[in-house]
Amino acid sequence: TGSCTLNTNGMSWYDVTTVTGGTTTLTSALDVNRNLTIGASTTLAPGANQINVAGNWTKTGTFTAGTSTVVFDGDASHTIDGTTTFNNLTCDAGDTCLFDDADVFTISGVMAGDGAWRTDDGNNTVDVDCNGSETVSSGQCVSVDSATGSVAINTTGTITDCVNWTTTGSKKLIIVT
Repeated sequence: TGSCTLNTNGMSWYDVTTVTGGTTTLTSALDVNRNLTIGASTTLAPGANQINVAGNWTKTGTFTAGTSTVVFDGDASHTIDGTTTFNNLTCDAGDTCLFDDADVFTISGVMAGDGAWRTDDGNNTVDVDCNGSETVSSGQCVSVDSATGSVAINTTGTITDCVNWTTTGSKKLIIVT
């Protein structure tokens, strides 16, 4: 219990989990080579620092985004679980970012990257509320994987350069501006 300040000094970490209450404040970038878990009754506050995650994102506690950027990297499939407000969110080329369809995600800054954005099981709508801009220079911007799933992107910003909005069958892509 209590608060702490984390300066990673450029080191990479295998798994990072916040536990036992309190706030963890980052004073430098955080590079997680596998899973990042924000535990119940805890807060992760990156400020303006970037967080790179090569595995999964699980949030049952609080994420205070500040002006940070969260990047999913490592040429992997990433599950993003737990209703979260991000500032900037990136899914790198070669990665697949799977939003848990039981949660709502808000991006207050920029949603970017050349990776694939998808629902975790494709059976329900995933709500992604974007207040900034959504830019993808190539690759898939949004893909819905099942016959009944849909992804809803609600934006007050601008969607640019999305090369492939992929849906097939009875899948839906809903964009609300």
